[in-house]
Amino acid sequence: MPGLWTETIKRYLLSRKQLHVLSYQEISKRLACSQISQTPQNLSAKFNKGTLSASLMISSLIAMEETVIDLNELQAIMEELRMEAKSSD
Repeated sequence: MPGLWTETIKRYLLSRKQLHVLSYQEISKRLACSQISQTPQNLSAKFNKGTLSASLMISSLIAMEETVIDLNELQAIMEELRMEAKSSD
């Protein structure tokens, strides 16, 4: 399935953002404290496409005060996407 990882990362990041009730503006401010320059618009585009570097993904998760990357959740999201793809065939 093309884009499986991209969609998985997108859903994971958006779920973490929603869990912590953070705006892109706030994440941008927090990243700036670590000398990472990303406008809220850039973050929104990258999160919604699931296309960002590993370093920006990890920096963003840290900015959202995540302390663990839950590989089980990533795997569950991926399985959900596979099931969605099968049901649409």
